[in-house]
Amino acid sequence: MNKYRKSDQNYVDALPDIEAALNRVRLQGPPVILFGSSYSASLSLRAAADNPNLVAAVLAFSPGEYFGDPHFSRNAARDATVPVYISQSSKAEEIAQSRAIFDNLTGTKTMFVPRNGGVHGASTLRKDRNPHGEDETWSAVLKFLQALTLR
Repeated sequence: MNKYRKSDQNYVDALPDIEAALNRVRLQGPPVILFGSSYSASLSLRAAADNPNLVAAVLAFSPGEYFGDPHFSRNAARDATVPVYISQSSKAEEIAQSRAIFDNLTGTKTMFVPRNGGVHGASTLRKDRNPHGEDETWSAVLKFLQALTLR
């Protein structure tokens, strides 16, 4: 990509890179928890659905329908069988997108809706980006992680 032109790539083009990294890390033995923010949260759901023997869980911060297929993320959620944690900002539109994806999950699932603060993506975990909700969000993430039975 030329730094002065827009890339010809789409967000979904990152999926093979995620799957390659997943395969590389899993060869080292530990259970893999995919952590995605914004469009990569949705790609993490798809990677988990396509690779259930390699993924132990997914943390998805602000997943949405960021791709040409308006049901990409909901279909990925439907196909995912691993435990999934979903969080998003406190904006009604983002909560609705996350809810539509969450409702299609068939396995163990947690959706965290912030009472205080809440910003888009994984930035919600940063005190400088989410000073009124960072602690609440971290508590929800840690509760989800502690409940996992990793294989």
